[in-house]
Amino acid sequence: MTHGTHSHSAGQRLGRAFRAVLDGLYTLSLAASAASLLAIAGLVLAGMVARWFGMVLPSSDQLAGYCVAASIFLGLPAAMRADAHIRVTLFVDRAPPALRRLLEAAVIVIGLITMLLLSRYAAAMVGMSWRYNLVSSGLLPVPLWIPQATLLAGSATLSIALLDRLVGLFAGAEPKEVA
Repeated sequence: MTHGTHSHSAGQRLGRAFRAVLDGLYTLSLAASAASLLAIAGLVLAGMVARWFGMVLPSSDQLAGYCVAASIFLGLPAAMRADAHIRVTLFVDRAPPALRRLLEAAVIVIGLITMLLLSRYAAAMVGMSWRYNLVSSGLLPVPLWIPQATLLAGSATLSIALLDRLVGLFAGAEPKEVA
């Protein structure tokens, strides 16, 4: 075995390992999104049962709202990988292949910049809420950094997914077809 062949196979192993880590991250984010959806269902059901017995479940609407935001943001990376985001491809679809690749890259870069900015400001918001011990108003004082952290986790993971897509595009992957 030559030195070049050995490093090539080591590079392939590293690439497969990195791909597995990224796919695991996207799966973890999707599982957290699904758990948030289950929490919404549980909170709504618990609220309904409480009302049947003439009771009120305090802050269930507030908690369900936090879970809605979590389910949306934590589901974004997996939706990106599955090409489930709604896209307007009026111009991209009609472009010649070389221009299409350039347009796809430009769109991904714009999305990446947007998500990186959102992640930056979400991190600052989480840090401020943590530092000043900010809690929600209402019957149940929820530390605000907890629901805010789901925005940060989702936007940061979507940033990683966009960078992953951009690297794949530059590595020769075909621009994704969206039906």
